Amino acid sequence: MKALIHSRLLRESLPALVFVLASATVVWQLGDRIPSALFTDSHAMNLWFQADSPRYFDNMVNRWSDHYRTKVHPLFSLLTFPPIRTLAAVFDLSLVEAVRWFTTLIASLWGLTLYALLRVVSGRPLDALLYATLTLFSSAALFWLAIPETFPLGSISLLIPTLAVAAAGFSGLRLRTGHLIALGAVSLSVTVTNWMAGILAALQARPWREALQISINAFFIVTLLWGVEKAVFPTAKYFLDIGEEKDYILMSEAGGPQDKLRALLFHAVIMPTPEVKQEPSETAWALISVQKVSLGDTTLEGKAALFLWALLLLAALWALWYHRHSAFPQFITLLLAAQLGLHLVYGDESFLYSLHVVPLLISAIAVLSRTQWRGMTLVGVALLIPLLASNNLKQFEAATVFAQTQIPQRDQVLHQMRLRPHAPWPRGREHVVLALPGSRLPFKAYHEAGGPSARRWAVSAWPSG
Repeated sequence: MKALIHSRLLRESLPALVFVLASATVVWQLGDRIPSALFTDSHAMNLWFQADSPRYFDNMVNRWSDHYRTKVHPLFSLLTFPPIRTLAAVFDLSLVEAVRWFTTLIASLWGLTLYALLRVVSGRPLDALLYATLTLFSSAALFWLAIPETFPLGSISLLIPTLAVAAAGFSGLRLRTGHLIALGAVSLSVTVTNWMAGILAALQARPWREALQISINAFFIVTLLWGVEKAVFPTAKYFLDIGEEKDYILMSEAGGPQDKLRALLFHAVIMPTPEVKQEPSETAWALISVQKVSLGDTTLEGKAALFLWALLLLAALWALWYHRHSAFPQFITLLLAAQLGLHLVYGDESFLYSLHVVPLLISAIAVLSRTQWRGMTLVGVALLIPLLASNNLKQFEAATVFAQTQIPQRDQVLHQMRLRPHAPWPRGREHVVLALPGSRLPFKAYHEAGGPSARRWAVSAWPSG
């Protein structure tokens, strides 16, 4: 009996462990390719598909920065600042290194939660591993998990209620009231609009009056935690102060419904070749966007992947309709409709929100593992994964190369030094300030110890290939 139990534990835990490690490894490697100036320099605001990474990086590491976006990301600062500062202090890391470790740990948690959801929905470890790998190599995961942003945590706050509903639905169990309150608080904690997952879970499990009370209790818990956050971060804003958000509704830059749905349903999985947009300001860096890029503007692998992905989406629609009277298909259909409906009216770069949508889409596809089309679905997923990986990693590399061209020359050199730490760089790691104490910046000079200085200069040449 013990041998059987150990065998089953190994069969269940090994794929999960493999995927969590794969998620951490992929995100760590991607983080190596991203110039740190992309999130440490304020000029990089919006460069990466309209991401506000410099602001969120500042919030993650600086208690006294402007935490005003807590009005739509209620507990983001409270969830990120303490662990990052702890990592930096305990392991003697720079703040950039601590944030990078933190994003990798969050990617691992995301991978574990995603795998658990897909394991419950599909009913089999192998199926779950294939669906999870497909998600990991989607453009949403590759482009957002390694960036200091709200979306990885926001995605987890959607996955946890979805996992709970799936586990209850497929097992026939009833979620307790305390569980539903916790799910509501989790879904509200990172992004206010993601509260829809907790509210839907409560409405599905209870009559509407009880669901309303459960949602009020969840709101009260998050408000109490926000009070703690406000005490730590004085500039934090309350999460009902959403007047600014009306500026992001029905923006002309976002195009029509077809542009938004194309970005959320297709570009979020298969990355096309981004277009470069120049900001009106002379000091702002150029931006990359896929909002109005056509489906066919991608690599050969990307075109093949589009065909397979479209077939999987159509099959998922059939599976959701076929199981429309079951709890989980009802929940995932409503949650996807709510997410898509929200971003049909909100935002100017729909790809920005793709990590909230793609795991839900793939969990809907995973329902096919409970139908007679399981075999064909797994074959399609297995064929799609290498196509996605090839296309999306190429596009990711191109995007990071473009980002490097926008950052200052000094940051470009520092980024290359990070990529090749053991190379014979002709410069020191530290510098000596040459100036009178208290003098202003224009009157300061810098001496690189052991590197270029007055009457001395150096060139570093790198063979191509």
